[in-house]
Amino acid sequence: MFYRIAKAYYKWDSQEAITAIFTISIFYCFLICFPAVLITRYYFGRSFLTENANIAKPILIIVALFFLLLNFFRYRGKFDILSDKYKNETVRKRTLKGILVLLALLVPIIVFILGSVYL
Repeated sequence: MFYRIAKAYYKWDSQEAITAIFTISIFYCFLICFPAVLITRYYFGRSFLTENANIAKPILIIVALFFLLLNFFRYRGKFDILSDKYKNETVRKRTLKGILVLLALLVPIIVFILGSVYL
């Protein structure tokens, strides 16, 4: 996933791939925090979330910073290694993997929106 996103933003970021690291970090944060919000909302109601929003904001910031630092150290300098690994991919395989990454990014957002509407 990192390589596909980094390759998409290569013109702007070059090999540092800060945008890809940021995108993956936000994605991880989304995958952890928003299901917790949906579950909390389902069991305790919307008013509970509103009353405790001041507690949740610092927790969300800490989780986001944790993932940002984790992914920065995890993927720092890995673009060239991954580029060498995937340089011989066929166009069909590259396109398919790009579509799968896009779906992996969009499906949780769609599920969250549907869950927010129907819960």
